[in-house]
Amino acid sequence: MPVSDHSSEVGDKIAGRLGSVNLPAGDISPLIFRQIVGENLKDVSLDGRLLSLFLALDGEKSLGALAQTIGLNPEDLRITVNRLLELQLIEPLEKEFTYLEPEFLGYLTLQYAKAIGPLAKILIEEELLTAGHHPNRIPKTQAVILVETLARDIQRKEKKERFRRDMFRKITEKGCPRR
Repeated sequence: MPVSDHSSEVGDKIAGRLGSVNLPAGDISPLIFRQIVGENLKDVSLDGRLLSLFLALDGEKSLGALAQTIGLNPEDLRITVNRLLELQLIEPLEKEFTYLEPEFLGYLTLQYAKAIGPLAKILIEEELLTAGHHPNRIPKTQAVILVETLARDIQRKEKKERFRRDMFRKITEKGCPRR
């Protein structure tokens, strides 16, 4: 009689339940998750890092706040959240990660060019690359961070304030979180 391998059964169950939630590129610290407690919890064992984050998720605090409390750096946070998602032990409060429309990026480029000149498009692309975002997949949760980061490079105070005011108006129109 062949020996039954319980771990492969558990692995098959987990593989069959893998979720379709993918984390957006870039900073995930503003995202908020909650626990999913069900039968699948009995089939897994969690190491200290996974367990700490799982227990801390309350559906109210952002991942960034929890990572600070637990002591996870951004890379470990992403790995840990991905693993908990794979195990279907957590879910984002927003089921779909929403992205900024291409029109927003056009408006951002125009306003930034008014403030700093013709290098605006290159500097925006550079910032998106640094933050790990594809120009067509910028999470709405990152709009304010992107605007604030770009505004730092505007030297003249009145241009900086106009850029920030115009962009925050657009962010509000698009329904982006303002943190």
